Amino acid sequence: MLLVVVAVLLAVAGVVVWWMSTNHGGETGKYHASRVKNFCKSVDTKAFKKLTPKEDKRDATSDVKQDPAVFTCSVPMASGDGSTDYLTVTLNAEARVASDVDDATEIFTSQLDAEKAKGYKVSKSKQTGDAAATVMVAPHASPQVCRSHVRASNAVLSLTVLISGKGLSCESDAPKLLLDVSQSTLDVMGSE
Repeated sequence: MLLVVVAVLLAVAGVVVWWMSTNHGGETGKYHASRVKNFCKSVDTKAFKKLTPKEDKRDATSDVKQDPAVFTCSVPMASGDGSTDYLTVTLNAEARVASDVDDATEIFTSQLDAEKAKGYKVSKSKQTGDAAATVMVAPHASPQVCRSHVRASNAVLSLTVLISGKGLSCESDAPKLLLDVSQSTLDVMGSE
């Protein structure tokens, strides 16, 4: 009888060790870095098109081997020639696809902590993703600079916008626009 109890305990201990070595406890998430074929094409700028319909060439980089995988894209846009107030907007997007939701949550939290440590105004939002925030980096400078961070599942998308000219404000207009672009970009990334 004692041998049976010892054998059962050893079997249970073996299963626990195996489980802990193969499952790190985190939920995998719905984003897969290997499926992101063209991140820059995924950056959806429709929210900014009304004010800045002219888009220049997008500039992209990616590092899928980095942990977490990082994808970046820069999108310069400008108002049309017929505009009385010339406006330029540059969107810089950075997506990090973590191995699991817990890692993405940690990345998101550390990004917000870093923004606060620099003295920037951080406002959390429930508009999009599992967690989101907008950051006022230099809302009264020229160019104006503001940013959003959005975590959805195991991905974190950070968008920085630089605004030169009149017709768009970091404080009033840009937060909603950034969050809209974030959501639509994450939707495209998740469908790839």
